[in-house]
Amino acid sequence: MRASFLVAWRYLARGGAVPILLCATALLHWLLPGLVRTDGSAEAVRELTIYLSLAAVYALLLIVSLVSAASLTASERDAKRFAIARTRPVCMASVMAGKWCAPMLAAGLALAVSAIWLLHGVAHENSRYMLRPGHGDLYAMAESEIDAYLAAPSTPEALKTMDRKRVLSHMVARELERKKVLAPGETVKWNFDALAQRKVPCTLQIRVANEYGLKTDFRGKVKFGGECVQFTNTTSRIIEVALPAAAGGEVEFTNESPVAIYYSPYRDVALLVDGGTFAANLLRTCVQIWATIGVVTALGLFMGAAVSRNVAVFAGVAMIVASLAAPQIVEAQNDLAKARLPDRIALGMTRLVAAATSQVMAPAPVDDLASRLRQEDGVLERQVAVDIAVICPILLLLAASIARRRDLP
Repeated sequence: MRASFLVAWRYLARGGAVPILLCATALLHWLLPGLVRTDGSAEAVRELTIYLSLAAVYALLLIVSLVSAASLTASERDAKRFAIARTRPVCMASVMAGKWCAPMLAAGLALAVSAIWLLHGVAHENSRYMLRPGHGDLYAMAESEIDAYLAAPSTPEALKTMDRKRVLSHMVARELERKKVLAPGETVKWNFDALAQRKVPCTLQIRVANEYGLKTDFRGKVKFGGECVQFTNTTSRIIEVALPAAAGGEVEFTNESPVAIYYSPYRDVALLVDGGTFAANLLRTCVQIWATIGVVTALGLFMGAAVSRNVAVFAGVAMIVASLAAPQIVEAQNDLAKARLPDRIALGMTRLVAAATSQVMAPAPVDDLASRLRQEDGVLERQVAVDIAVICPILLLLAASIARRRDLP
């Protein structure tokens, strides 16, 4: 394994892949902040700078790691060196593991450069956990209401003839998108069960709009744990109200504006709790990205051993794009009941891709870091376990199996 790693590392270093990757990483961090255009607030500048810089490095690592890994095995196969390796008492799996380590070291160095620049070149604040109010299981709620919904005269006839599972999906999608109206002087209560027994400072975040979905001036009052906080907003659709440290899981929100406001209780309301330092969250984000790069590198080695370099790179890039785009497409088109048959088939395939890659690809780590959000405990551990301890060994064993059988008489 050590010899294989050294050979692969020399190949990447002398071929220019490692120096070019590190120089490109530094250049992206130097150039992209100058392209940031925001509303001028320090928070917006910080968020967009982090997003642009790290997202660009993430995309660069995905492509470079795939191409480098595919080139390593494709060059061995084209030179018929797999046959030579079979004549020696060397485990082909350890050879592939060594080849895998070389691009992973290069990716780790690039992420280290990126992390150092973000720590010293961008103003940052502590990260925060996002807690959503408890609304119960939407599918269970839809199941309890589906019979009444199908029997209602206002329900479209097309839905009444559809499969029950599709109707349930439609009802859940409709509920997620439903906007609630809070009239002037009206009060709404949200329960945050996770804070019922904790006494910690937190921030209420709510996104409000007028009936046309546009920003509106707003004045309100929040009660939490026996404390009352009044606030006014005239600058943003997203309002953040700092709440005192008080034990309790119920938040009362009162509209004191002269106009009604519109919001989604499932998407637009959250409680933000301190989630540790920016440095710790950045480290978690880099580990998530590195684990995803591990899968892409193993995929490149496997495909490079099986097919030509160009085919491996093209197919690998197509798979990466599909894996990254699928969750956003599903999020934007989550109601299959109204779609035409070709659209339903395409969306069904997209859902399948999203479900199959949800634990492999990092779940929006760059977005969360830029928004100061820390993911729930266990997300990082699950992803690293799945990517590094399960997916990568499987792909490397498959690559070794193919390499052992190449050029057999």
